[in-house]
Amino acid sequence: MVNTSCAVFRCTSSSHKNKGLRFHQFPRDERCHLWVKACNRADLLAKDIDQLKNMHICSLHFEHRMYGKLLLKKSAVPTLNIPATRTVSTQTDNPDAHMALHILTSQGVQTEGRYERSAVNLDQFLKACDEFLPRSLGSFVKAHIYVADQTR
Repeated sequence: MVNTSCAVFRCTSSSHKNKGLRFHQFPRDERCHLWVKACNRADLLAKDIDQLKNMHICSLHFEHRMYGKLLLKKSAVPTLNIPATRTVSTQTDNPDAHMALHILTSQGVQTEGRYERSAVNLDQFLKACDEFLPRSLGSFVKAHIYVADQTR
């Protein structure tokens, strides 16, 4: 039997070690790029659909609602246990867009490889979202801030 391993970065699941897991082949449609992004592996970005046909993602990365009776639904995209990325890519022509994200992290502002603490109030944060982020991303971030703020 062939040993299948999970393509997600830092996932150590394999069909030999984890008999109870399912391993799903990369889709051969428009979802393929979403699966590649979920893996958080730079080496997969350059591959086309044919080159990814032998790659798999294990069931640890799919919500239960992504399954039909036995099989993964056609619309399924991995969303669980996905490695976080340090770099956020935004689709904007503004070269300063990444600064709005760095300023607002809990670690502070990254400058030349080190972090400096930065005090940013809510108004500054919201203004930076409007100014530097694409509208959809800014709206998403602001919606989650208000949700978190309302629960306190």
